[in-house]
Amino acid sequence: MTAKKTPLYSAHQALNAQFVEFASTLLPVRFHSEKEEHLAVRQAVGIFDVSHMGEFFVSGKNAASFLDHLLTNNVNRLSENEAQYSLLLNEQGGIIDDLIIYRQRNGQFLLCVNAANIERDWQHISREKRSVGDVEIENASHRFAQIAVQGKKASELLRLLTKSQLPARFHIVSTKLNSIETLVARTGYTGEDGFEIFLSNVDAEHLWQILLEHGQALGIKPCGLAARDSLRLEAGLLLHGQDMDETTTPIEAGLMFAVDMNKKNFIGKDALIKQKARGISKKLMGIRLLDRGLARHGYKIFNLDHHEIGEVTSGGLPPGKDNAIGLCYIAQHKAKIGDEVLVDIRGRLAKAELVRGRFIFDSRGSNHDQTDTKRSTFLQRT
Repeated sequence: MTAKKTPLYSAHQALNAQFVEFASTLLPVRFHSEKEEHLAVRQAVGIFDVSHMGEFFVSGKNAASFLDHLLTNNVNRLSENEAQYSLLLNEQGGIIDDLIIYRQRNGQFLLCVNAANIERDWQHISREKRSVGDVEIENASHRFAQIAVQGKKASELLRLLTKSQLPARFHIVSTKLNSIETLVARTGYTGEDGFEIFLSNVDAEHLWQILLEHGQALGIKPCGLAARDSLRLEAGLLLHGQDMDETTTPIEAGLMFAVDMNKKNFIGKDALIKQKARGISKKLMGIRLLDRGLARHGYKIFNLDHHEIGEVTSGGLPPGKDNAIGLCYIAQHKAKIGDEVLVDIRGRLAKAELVRGRFIFDSRGSNHDQTDTKRSTFLQRT
């Protein structure tokens, strides 16, 4: 199958981007260097083409109740223009996808889903919808482009393009940016403040160029998938299909902040109740290498007695870090935060320590644990 191209493909070519196929789409992996792009987001502002993401609209009289049954978080708590991080589970409690849901006007909802899961999510939602009346669903992924503007100066940049008030964190507004109709959400996937802008395909390249032009004085950089991955890893944010999947539950992945167990019912709730009662077999943690090397996906983790206790799911060496970092699953009760372990790096056992799954500090200088990190980050998201 021929890989898809986003509406910004030509703009990326003009910037001599290096491309890679991701989720059946050709996307820039980097424009200059991962380090420059990563640090631009941490210190100033970066923009990403995230047009590969999926957009579903759900509307109708029973839309809210349908989504509340479908998703783990409490949809009924959402006010108009408010957003929420939530999970789509199977009956066994496995994570089909993680997503952002936005409540719009007139009872309509927008779901932003992961690119690799668009078809799977759509089939799941469509099957569940068959037994519910007064609900309309639309897969509008082909109609939308999406640009992420992330970093400490993201707000400053967007204020140059609109006189309208920017949304609060984890909210969405319909507004014009330099006369272009957009939906601007204050969400992201970097651990920094920022926005994700939904707009029509035909306007995407024009807005991309405007953002680059107005952002020059702010130190803007176009950013690719490499920086996007190192930023989210540094912030302790999970990647579906790598750090979690349909064999992983929210309890194991440390995502219970996005699950409202007080709701009467939702798909997967019974399985989570049973798992809580019997206990989990693995738990997500962070890992920091003490020796040289990188902890890559799939690398085995051993205790100091050389007994296998876990496996790395994500790893890398973000710019500015002296030691490689990663996320991993550790067999429950086999190790704890602070323990020293060994990572099998192509036959060489490298020393590492288990840490909390966050590797950047917030404005108060605190390094929160995984659950607090994800709650705070996804309430600004990303």
